[in-house]
Amino acid sequence: MLVLKDRELKETRNLYTAVKDMLALQPSPEIQITLNRTQRALTNRTTKMKCLIAELSMRERQVNDQRLELDRVNSELHSYKQKYFEMKRALDADEARRLKVATPPSAVISKQAVVLQ
Repeated sequence: MLVLKDRELKETRNLYTAVKDMLALQPSPEIQITLNRTQRALTNRTTKMKCLIAELSMRERQVNDQRLELDRVNSELHSYKQKYFEMKRALDADEARRLKVATPPSAVISKQAVVLQ
């Protein structure tokens, strides 16, 4: 019986030591509160960072879309300028031909001769 009690006592001491060691590894209540507060702050910051990253991604897509639109508009402008200058050259050539046809050089000379007499 005494051996049994002694064995139970040793077992209880071992359990007590194990629990004591385990509790020593656990943080104190103040540290636990600080840890929880820090974890909440970290979670909030992580959420905010994810939102900011999503917003940045959206803005980058908008910038790329606007760059593409600007390139398209610049291309259209270049095309319209080319068409305008082609039409202007054609009209200028037409005007020059019309002026040549309207007053042949011989008619100009005969008019000058009439004026001189």
